Amino acid sequence: MMHTSVCVRHLPYHIVKSDHQCTRSELSALRLCAEEHRHLKNLEFMLAEVYRDLKSDATEAPDVRDLNDQIAKTSERLDSRFNKYWGSLFRSGSHHSFFGSQTMRYADLYASSCVNLVNYPLFYQFHATAETVPHEAEVE
Repeated sequence: MMHTSVCVRHLPYHIVKSDHQCTRSELSALRLCAEEHRHLKNLEFMLAEVYRDLKSDATEAPDVRDLNDQIAKTSERLDSRFNKYWGSLFRSGSHHSFFGSQTMRYADLYASSCVNLVNYPLFYQFHATAETVPHEAEVE
């Protein structure tokens, strides 16, 4: 059985560290990033709610320009917290980027450096976490 590993040198910029590993400014930036992400997900939920009760025979589309503008601005702020040219490697707004999707699909293991594997024996078996598809999600 063939396994694939990917080294992503930019990965440390995407990892949420625990409180004791962060400087105060890093922790503040991580919290702000998490807040921006939650805000973006809320805006997208609000957009979906606008369309939810719309009838199929409706002739006028709802005015969602302000909501779309807020989503675009929030996405830009979120992306600006990462690389100034292309933003996050793993996300595009609240969705996975193409690179993130490809990494999740094809890499059995990914790390920022191959050195991270030095303490594991050669026979160690890494296992991916089980994921559900949307229709299998549990109701809270």
